[in-house]
Amino acid sequence: MSTVNIKIHLDKILNHCQDILTDTANCTGETFKTTYIMQRAVFMSIIQIGELAGRLPAQFRVRHKNIPWTSMRHTRNVIVHDYVAINLDMIWDVVVTDIPILINQITNILQEIEKGNETQLYEKD
Repeated sequence: MSTVNIKIHLDKILNHCQDILTDTANCTGETFKTTYIMQRAVFMSIIQIGELAGRLPAQFRVRHKNIPWTSMRHTRNVIVHDYVAINLDMIWDVVVTDIPILINQITNILQEIEKGNETQLYEKD
């Protein structure tokens, strides 16, 4: 049976989260809503986060059900498939509220992997 190294995916998710915070540092919601290049940078990172979240095995997502994996995929799908439906206020809320929480959650899991308290290899779905 084939396995997935979740640490690789989690490291990438964490990097994209940090990119979002870096790209939006010293930015307000109004600046975000009027700066197309910043929107594109954030959208691309959210797309990657959602894609990586979808590649995590179901067993791992269930084990960490406090993380909104489904919402991450949904937000990715809206950006990719229904671009006109993007609500910039909602995306800004993700940036300032959800991304810092997600960084803490992913960091905690990665620390548990390092300590040996969390497995990093899961069977593929």
